[in-house]
Amino acid sequence: MIHNFLHKLQVFNYKNIVENEFIFDKKINCLVGDNGVGKTNVLDTIYHLSIGKSYFKLKNDQIINNDSDFLLIEGDFECNEKKENIICSIKRGGKKVLKRNSKVYKKFSNHIGLIPVVMISPYDTDLINEGSIERRKFIDSIISQNDKIYLQDLIDYNKIIQNRKLEKTFVNDLGIKTTDWAFIKQAGDVEKNKNLLPGILKTNTLGYDGHGQFVLNSLDDLKKDWCFTADYILEKKVNLMKEISVVITRYLNGDTYIYEPIENLHKDQILNHSKIPADINKEIFIKAQNNAKLITEKLNYIGTMCVEYFIDQDDNLLVNEIAPRVHNSGHLTINAFNISQF
Repeated sequence: MIHNFLHKLQVFNYKNIVENEFIFDKKINCLVGDNGVGKTNVLDTIYHLSIGKSYFKLKNDQIINNDSDFLLIEGDFECNEKKENIICSIKRGGKKVLKRNSKVYKKFSNHIGLIPVVMISPYDTDLINEGSIERRKFIDSIISQNDKIYLQDLIDYNKIIQNRKLEKTFVNDLGIKTTDWAFIKQAGDVEKNKNLLPGILKTNTLGYDGHGQFVLNSLDDLKKDWCFTADYILEKKVNLMKEISVVITRYLNGDTYIYEPIENLHKDQILNHSKIPADINKEIFIKAQNNAKLITEKLNYIGTMCVEYFIDQDDNLLVNEIAPRVHNSGHLTINAFNISQF
């Protein structure tokens, strides 16, 4: 069992804490004070020393005291009877520096797990009110502190899945078809790939349910005032027959459970209706499941995932997107199966 104890905490210019020192007891510690004095900020500094970032997803300049150009947090820990000195410092406009016993970390992920921490705050209503992705992130943050392999796999597959170019390249390299596509950095790249028109221009990162997407029927649809400050991909429009999805769960031991393909109907680019059994032939049924299984295995993904597909008028099965979470198309599993996706 890991035994960790924070003996002393020193804080300089962290939000509203200009300068303070805290000495903690090995038993239960309680912070008491009026609202707004900085009790939660103290907890956030401890989280910062453990994980290397703020619990509240704040940018560096947002956590430096407004009247200062830097912040510094220093903690003296006992980890399994070994003394550890952790320092986190930031200069305004500069990069964050994290040190362990005076040695600078090149990768913050190498620090995660040394001092495991779980933080819950009154702001965590999203864990209840929002979608599954918030709960998945919370659980991932806990598991990854105690499993370095899980942490690295998490970093690796999120890097792929959150980037359309990397995701489509990954899928294509597995021998699985997607729509025809090209990486776009400037307007001239669209002209070079006009064979993909009519098509859909999508932001390379972020964007879902139609957000960050622009229909291009011809080069005339390229707006002269468009500024390509972000990267995009251009996907050729599919002569669509229908859309399906496969929800799959992969366990730590490598076993998988796959639901049958689900047929989906969209309205205004948002899922409106899902049904099983999907009206597809046996070949597509099996192929859709096998592709989903291969994707989870090659990503070394743990948990529930959804692979979304297009089926064109020639019965080609094309991967559209990978959703690393339980999926709205899988809600029907609550009533249709003995065990739901949840």
